[in-house]
Amino acid sequence: MAMVAPSPITRRRWLFSAIGLAVAPVIGYGATVDPKLALLGAALIFVGILFLFRPIWAVYALVIGTSFDSITVSTGFALLGAGDLACLLLLPIWLAHRLLRTHEFRYPHGLWFLVGFLALAFVSLMLGVAPHKAYNTYIRLLVYAFAVFAIADLVRESDTLERILVLIAVCSLIHAVLGLVLPSS
Repeated sequence: MAMVAPSPITRRRWLFSAIGLAVAPVIGYGATVDPKLALLGAALIFVGILFLFRPIWAVYALVIGTSFDSITVSTGFALLGAGDLACLLLLPIWLAHRLLRTHEFRYPHGLWFLVGFLALAFVSLMLGVAPHKAYNTYIRLLVYAFAVFAIADLVRESDTLERILVLIAVCSLIHAVLGLVLPSS
């Protein structure tokens, strides 16, 4: 008997079914506890599904988020900036994209430099003077390393890279204007 791989449409249906089954109880519970939080969760799911069809938009959101990383949200255990939140948005979108699309995975150039950096950061942070203070920093570095894999896999055309560079320039211009307009404290 021959093995037949499921078509992308079948994978897509399985993924949406799994997401719907996993999220429905959470939204239902959130609606009973805090309806505004449930609305926010539903909006995030809508944005996630939108980004699933256009995963490069999540890369654009990461570029904008890292440009305005000083805008933070306190989660109790960590202070997450806009870049952190955009990175946490990009990673599940990219993983779902990898499950739905079967084109070849692209590794970042200089992969061994990234692995070496993570190894040296581990030695420095986890085996250093105060490792109990470095856990959050190292976890953040690991998340950003996974984001490098996602960006290298998603950015496949030079036109996309040009749009990212233009977006960086626009964000820099906004920073400059805000620096001139807003009073310094």
